[in-house]
Order: sequence, then C-alpha cells, then structure tokens
Amino acid sequence: MLSEDSVLVNENDQLACSCSDSVNQQSTLSFTINHYDIHPTHEPWMDDDDMIYEKSYDNETITLKKNKISFGDEGHYSCRNYDYTKPYYHKARIYIWVKTKKSFFSKVPFRVTNEIVISPYESHLQVPCVPTSPCYDMKLFKDSEELKINKTNGIAFDPREGFMITNLNHIYAPINFTCSITMYGRTESVLYHYTKFDKVVIKMLN
Repeated sequence: MLSEDSVLVNENDQLACSCSDSVNQQSTLSFTINHYDIHPTHEPWMDDDDMIYEKSYDNETITLKKNKISFGDEGHYSCRNYDYTKPYYHKARIYIWVKTKKSFFSKVPFRVTNEIVISPYESHLQVPCVPTSPCYDMKLFKDSEELKINKTNGIAFDPREGFMITNLNHIYAPINFTCSITMYGRTESVLYHYTKFDKVVIKMLN
C-alpha cells in the first residue's frame, strides 16, 4: 500500500521531478538520491545512469528526469534548500518504487553492506529487505524458521526500509536472516549474514 510520500512506477516509464524555491534567493537547491548529494548546474548534464539534471537560470528550480526509468533507480529522492546564513534547511522527500519482473528485491541495500545495523545499546536490528513493489508479500526466516511479523513478536516491516527487529531473542551475532518473495510463479530469496554487530554480508540465493 502506498503512502502519501511515495509513488509506484513501472520499469521504462518516464521519470521527471522538480524542486523550487522562489522565496529565499540565498538558498542553494540540491537533490539527494539514496544518500548521495547532487548539485545541478545551469547546463543540463547526465550521470552514468542516464539521469539528466538541470538548474534554472533564475536559481529557483532544479529538475531531474530520465526517459526510461529502470531497475536500480528506486529509492529515496529528496530536495533541500540550504541557506548558509541560517542554521537549518528545508527538505522535501519522496520514495520512488520501480516495479520490475527482473528482481523482486531492490538494489539499494546491496550498495551498503557495512553500515551499523545494531544500535550502541543493541536494542534493535535492521534487516534491509526492500522489495521493488510495496504490494509484494515478504516472508522473513531466521535460519530455517519463519518468523511472525507483528508487534507481539517484536518484528515490524516497512517496505522502504525492511525489517526492524526489537525482539532480543533474535539480536545476536553471528546470525542468518533470509527474506523471501513469491510472485509470478517464482520465488526469490536474499540472505543477510550478520558476522558481527556492525557488519552484514548480503547474498542473492537465486
């Protein structure tokens, strides 16, 4: 189910986003895509993923567009206006899903495998199983045991972030978690092997 701050597109759809600030001329507008900062210029330029960025000559609007969005473009897109004369900035954020039959799992978690996944108090653990569509039914296994996803069992699921586990019985290392999705007559699974509290190795099983 989609929230107000997310949108679902199909692979090969056109993507176009813009961000503007006509009030504060001292601010600097920029995009952030999955934690990577991007600063458009007045001249359009294209990155290695065929995403085109541009900034208006009045400095009020920045845009990004891609003629055919593809698997791997999913994730958090945000825009912010930073004013160097003030100790804060405004930020707008949206999550973009790219539904594809190539993979049921997003590429985004595979790009970050060494972030801290357990807090300093060891009170929670994140298993970043992120599907390419919020409509997919996700299952979670600890080794071969399927875990119930509910508050009583201390396991919550956000399709943009994955599983958040607060049940201390499941927080230790080393430990294996497997996420599984069955759609279109096939099953895909991803193994998350937590070698220690601050490192996880991610592997596609099929």
